[in-house]
Amino acid sequence: MEFAAAFFSFFVLVFGAIIVLLIGLLVLLSRLFAAGGWGALAEHFRAEEQPEGARLNMQQIMVGPVRYRGCVVASSARGLYLKMFIFPFHPPLLIPWYEFRHVEDTTLYWRRAKRLTIGDPPIAHLTVLNDLYERAIQPNLVGRGA
Repeated sequence: MEFAAAFFSFFVLVFGAIIVLLIGLLVLLSRLFAAGGWGALAEHFRAEEQPEGARLNMQQIMVGPVRYRGCVVASSARGLYLKMFIFPFHPPLLIPWYEFRHVEDTTLYWRRAKRLTIGDPPIAHLTVLNDLYERAIQPNLVGRGA
């Protein structure tokens, strides 16, 4: 009986330590990823609420050098809304359409994509697959010369 109690105590201790380490790793990675461009965008374009508009779930985007999967993208008259569910230090963003400065063709993991420069001077670069660009972004940039 004494062995079982000791084993159970050891198991709880190890399991607790693993949980604490995983949470710490998630926080650390989230902060590092935010430094890749999302944090710079959040300083300028933090969203208080999601605007009305077409919402696309589970999108793949790249902000600076960091790729994000499972991003919510919403296109509204006010701008492009981006939200991550997993990373705690990534507040939602609402980037006004007038902040999109330059669009160029590129690839994102062997698929055609667009790389958008945000801000003047540039704050960050946003890379999206062509399908997302054509559905959510391009219609709002027509006539702007971006």
